[in-house]
Amino acid sequence: MDFIIGRDANTSQLRISTADGKRTQLVGQPGCVPMNVSRKHLQLTVNADRTCVARNLNPANETWVNGMAVMTRNISWGDRVEMGAGRFPLDWTAIEPLLPKTIDITPLKRVWSQYKQREMAIRKRQQNINVLAGVPMVFTVGGGVVTNFLPDDFKSYGVVITIFALVLMCYGLYRRFTDKSFEEQEELKQWLQQHYTCPECGHFMNFQDYDVLSQNKACPYCRTQYKK
Repeated sequence: MDFIIGRDANTSQLRISTADGKRTQLVGQPGCVPMNVSRKHLQLTVNADRTCVARNLNPANETWVNGMAVMTRNISWGDRVEMGAGRFPLDWTAIEPLLPKTIDITPLKRVWSQYKQREMAIRKRQQNINVLAGVPMVFTVGGGVVTNFLPDDFKSYGVVITIFALVLMCYGLYRRFTDKSFEEQEELKQWLQQHYTCPECGHFMNFQDYDVLSQNKACPYCRTQYKK
């Protein structure tokens, strides 16, 4: 983000404004900035990682970084920046309120992980119930084969297999009727909607994988930027 820094023409305070002019901060008491500081003295570019680029905008009035006169210099947040022959200091704390607000969304990674684990457990249970429902058919066919095609001495085994198939079928029907997967899925979705939200505006982030969500630069609803 770019800032234009210099002396305010009306009050001779330090004027810090965003490059688009939409946000401005006046620093210090009226008359505190000497005339050797230009109205547009310094352009300061602040990156997301707080590295900065300082550019002197008026060759007739110096900009100093850590005691050295510069025209353009890569600097770090908090370096000693001074303007003009009188070396008027830049107050870094005055820039802070003008920076875009950022939020940490890493706690949402744990929320999404819990959601996927619980969702997977429900799916596995449903799969097991479906497999269980298909097993009686196999035993029924097996019982029919034993009864119809094997000698009479083995037909009793066919009856046992058929009975066992009926027991399994009843158990499978019981599991299906008592299964609460649908209700649990709805509760799980409601839980995610309550917890998978923007830390700033509280808006639900939809059923979007965290890895995809974290690739965005900002919340799509309040536009607050994500910390990287």
